[in-house]
Amino acid sequence: MKQLKIFFTLTVSFNPNEGGVQRSTFKMGKYFHEQGHKVYYFSLAKEGHVKAEFGSLLFSDEYGGIKNQSNRVQLTQFLDDIKPDIVINQMPPEKELRNLLFESKKVLNFKLIGCLRNSLFKVKDDLRFTAKNALPNVIFTLFDHKLGLWFLFKVYKVKFRLRLRDVLKKHDYYVLLAPPNKIELEYYVGKYCTEKVFIIPNSIPFVNTEESAKEKIILHVGRLTIEQKRSDLLLPIWKQIQSRLPDWKFLIIGDGDYKSEMEEQIVSENIKNVELKGFKSPEKYYQKASLFVMTSAFEGFPNVILEAQSYGLVTLAFNTYQVLPWLVNDKKDSILVKPYNIDEMAVSIIDLIKNPIGLEKMSRNSLKNATQFTIDNVGKKWVDFFIKII
Repeated sequence: MKQLKIFFTLTVSFNPNEGGVQRSTFKMGKYFHEQGHKVYYFSLAKEGHVKAEFGSLLFSDEYGGIKNQSNRVQLTQFLDDIKPDIVINQMPPEKELRNLLFESKKVLNFKLIGCLRNSLFKVKDDLRFTAKNALPNVIFTLFDHKLGLWFLFKVYKVKFRLRLRDVLKKHDYYVLLAPPNKIELEYYVGKYCTEKVFIIPNSIPFVNTEESAKEKIILHVGRLTIEQKRSDLLLPIWKQIQSRLPDWKFLIIGDGDYKSEMEEQIVSENIKNVELKGFKSPEKYYQKASLFVMTSAFEGFPNVILEAQSYGLVTLAFNTYQVLPWLVNDKKDSILVKPYNIDEMAVSIIDLIKNPIGLEKMSRNSLKNATQFTIDNVGKKWVDFFIKII
């Protein structure tokens, strides 16, 4: 395959430690670079970047992102100077960005690929919670009933369909992360532009084959927020567990706007054997922990679960979004719990810990499941895709 010039666009900073989109961009860029392609990253964020080890990093000179005219001119100029073969838009919902890229490709004739990075059902699956957080309290109260919520979703569905159709129209190809995403997409847009849609999952760097001594640690890794991550459920789950598992610890890795409230709750309620570690690189915790707990309301593709599995952790998660039961295997390498049922989550954790033979078997299955998502395997899917479209 000939050497390609591959150009990523981001609205967030280029920092793989900041989120899933950034991590996927970093891993894809690294793989393409190692395959001999020229890789460029353009971020519309002015600051917060790390050094790009694999390719060239470009970013906006001014604040304001894509809404800043100077930044739009700068992006257009970079595209004109580099003349990429492929542009991978990691933020296709951003209207101004996709419009700019759409106009540029008319002149430069590159292939424009949009990548879905979140669940399309996050509003549908959790409508009331979403509406409560999105609307002023006075307005939400008016619609907080069955008919009102139905009406809100109908309005949302019409607007979302129009946005998705515009995304499909403006991009040459649209890459989804998993087969359930295709079902979600067709729910909104029908069979519109199906020839443009491809499925390529996210990846993990490797699967850890070295045996490490697992400790009596339950782990959570993620931003501490309520709307998406439902971090408000972590401590209530642990409170039901701690007296039954007095020699176990619960380690929570991550920062976020809910962290201070959790700290206050730990002190005021005297919750034992739980530590909020803040933002840390999670690898050393993956090596030691035995179980991984996730409480998210929605995710596009939860890389953190695969990262945990790659170290042999067994995952317990609320079955709240379409990709999850495709990504893991319930009762084999993970346990999927009814959405937000903290009683069932607590019982499942205790039952698993009380069954060490079953826990060890599920740990081995976790490693096996993670193997199919290594960057070597996923990267080949991208190469095959490029061969098809170039």
